[in-house]
Amino acid sequence: SVPYANLCATFAKIEATTKRLEIIDILVHFLRQVMKYSPAYLLQTVYLCVNRLGPQYEGLELGIGNATLIKAIAAATGCAQKDINTALEKYGDLGTVAQSRRSAQTLLFTPKVLHVGTIFKSLREIANTSGKASEKRKLDKIQSLIVSCRGEEAKYLIRSLTGTLRIGLAEQSVLASLAQASVLFHEGELWQFVAHAGRHTLTVPLHQVPSYDKIIPVLMEGGVDSLESKCQLSPGIPVQPMLAHPTKSLTEVLDRFENCVFTCEYKYDGERAQVHFFDNQVRVYSRNSEDMSQRYPDIADKLAKAARPDATSYILDCEVVAWDIKEHRILPFQVLSTRKRKDVNKEDITVSVRIFAFDLLYLDGNVCEWVARTTRPCAIILVLAGKHAILKAVQHFCKRLCRMRKHRLNRNTYVKPVRIRGWSQHLYDTRCLPGDS
Repeated sequence: SVPYANLCATFAKIEATTKRLEIIDILVHFLRQVMKYSPAYLLQTVYLCVNRLGPQYEGLELGIGNATLIKAIAAATGCAQKDINTALEKYGDLGTVAQSRRSAQTLLFTPKVLHVGTIFKSLREIANTSGKASEKRKLDKIQSLIVSCRGEEAKYLIRSLTGTLRIGLAEQSVLASLAQASVLFHEGELWQFVAHAGRHTLTVPLHQVPSYDKIIPVLMEGGVDSLESKCQLSPGIPVQPMLAHPTKSLTEVLDRFENCVFTCEYKYDGERAQVHFFDNQVRVYSRNSEDMSQRYPDIADKLAKAARPDATSYILDCEVVAWDIKEHRILPFQVLSTRKRKDVNKEDITVSVRIFAFDLLYLDGNVCEWVARTTRPCAIILVLAGKHAILKAVQHFCKRLCRMRKHRLNRNTYVKPVRIRGWSQHLYDTRCLPGDS
C-alpha cells in the first residue's frame, strides 16, 4: 500500500516550487515508486493527484461546504468553531488551519497510519452518502479522518475535500509525469531521453477514453506503446468535444485556409450534445461529459427508433436546439434553457427539441475520426433513417451561413477539447436569423 504521508510529502514539494519541469520530475519519481512497490494503488494515487473520485462522466462529487468542514475540524481538534473561523481569516486556507490545530493537539495514543487506498475509499463513501441524516454521517466520517491525520496529512485531506489542492499541479502535468514514469518503469534509466520526449503521449488516449480506470491498467501492462491500440472510442464513455477557434471576420477565415480544401457547415444556437447508441439504448452527454439522458428522454426515445436496424452502435456529435413544431423553425437558446433539468417526464415536456448531427465519431466497432471529413456527414444519413423530425443531418454546405465552421481536410483527427485553428468559426450577422448564432 501507499502511505498517505508519502503522497502529502510529494504535494508539499510540488507546492514549494513554481517550475513546471521540476514539478513533473518530483511527481515522476513518486509515481515510479508506486508503480514498483504498490502498482495496485496507482489508480487511486492518480485520482488524488488530479483531485477527482472517478471519471468525470460519472458525476461523482463531494459537495462538502466550508461550514461542514469547520464543524469537523472543530470537533476533531477540540477547538471552538469561532476559533477555526478566526484562524481561517488569518491563513485564508482551511487546510492550513486544520494542520495547525491538529499539530497542536496532544493525543493519548498514536492513530493508525493512513494509506492512499483508505483515503480514496473514504472520499468516495462520503460522495455517495445520501438520504436521511446524510450530513451527520459525512461529518462523522470527515472527523474520523482528521483525527487519524499526522503532520501535513490534515492539510491536504481538507483541501481534497474542498475540491482544490492549491499546489499548482495541473492535470496536464500529471499526464506528463505518468507517461514519463511509465516509460522509465518499463524500460529503465537508459530510456530517460525517450521518456522525456514521450511525456505527452497520454493526452490523446485520455481524450478518446476519458477514464483513468481504463487507461492505467493498460499503461501498467503494456506501457505507453499499447495505449493507441487498446484505448479507443467506445460507446457509453463520452469523448471530450473538439472546439472551434473563433475568428473576427470572414477574411481571416479565408486567409487561414488559403490553398486548402475545406468544408463549411451550419452551427446553431443550442446545446452541444454527444449521442451514444449501444445495446439498444441511447445516452446523451453534454460538452462537460454530464449525462443528460434524463433531461432529454424525448431524444433518447426517438433516436432509438430512428436508427437503422443494422446499426448496432454509434457516437454522434450534435447540437440540440429548441424547435417550434407548428412553424417548423428554430427557437432561441433561451427557450431551450427553460426545459427542466432533472426528473423529466415525456408527458410534461413543453419545449420540443431537434437534433442537428454534424459529425460521426464511431460506427459499429469502427472509429470514424480517421475517415475523410467529407465522408462522415454522408455516413450519418446512412446510419440514421431520418424518420423523425427530431433528427436532421447537417449536409448543406455554404448556404446562408449563420455561423461558419471550416475544416481543413488534411486535419481529420478529432482532437482534445481545446480551440484549434484547424477548425474555425465565424459569427455572421444574425439580425435576420433570430434563432441562430
